[in-house]
Amino acid sequence: MRERYDSAAAEHYAAYRPPLHRYILSRLLGETGPLAVGLDVGCGTGTSSVALAEYCGHVYGVEPSRAMLARAVPAGRVDYLHGSAESVPLPAASVDVVTFAGSLFYADGPATHREILRVARPGAWVLVYDFELLLHEIMDTLGASLAGTSSSYDHRVNLSGVSGFTERSVSEERVEVPMLAGEQAHVLLSDSHRFDAFARHYRTNEPFARLKDELGSGAIKAVLYYAAYQAE
Repeated sequence: MRERYDSAAAEHYAAYRPPLHRYILSRLLGETGPLAVGLDVGCGTGTSSVALAEYCGHVYGVEPSRAMLARAVPAGRVDYLHGSAESVPLPAASVDVVTFAGSLFYADGPATHREILRVARPGAWVLVYDFELLLHEIMDTLGASLAGTSSSYDHRVNLSGVSGFTERSVSEERVEVPMLAGEQAHVLLSDSHRFDAFARHYRTNEPFARLKDELGSGAIKAVLYYAAYQAE
């Protein structure tokens, strides 16, 4: 059942992502001129890669999960590659900007640092960003609490203090994201732990319709974390 739920969560992840990637990249790259080649590490279903393509002539989205890649968003100037932060299938000194959109936590370590410095041209931008949707209150209200489920995930992981990366800015910001009921349901079901909780709550392997019926249009609070570095 775990594989079934992981696949279903990837489906909802692909169906809707809050439009925060573009917002954050506008903060980080809004005054930067066009860049030739971008690399999006841990691209998931490609939302972050498509957002990066607005600033690049071409973008490579690299993702280790084939379930995510199978649902990647087709887009001009974007190619998706199977790989990882520790093994990027690109030549040395070939990219002008690297992004980690909520993926650095899973890959932070010396092997990743070396690999990014290998593929980045000297002076290339390296952007680390993430956002935390504050969903626990909604889940508690719906009766599908994640109480007892612990996670070590850290949204604030970045490259500050890591040799080879010069820090340019580190920021944190709070926003509210308007969403329709269906969009909220996709967000709530895009994580396997939350999917499990709603599947148990509604006693069905397909909880989307039941969840959507209980939700109304509104806004979800989010905390944004973003940092910019340049490769040395």
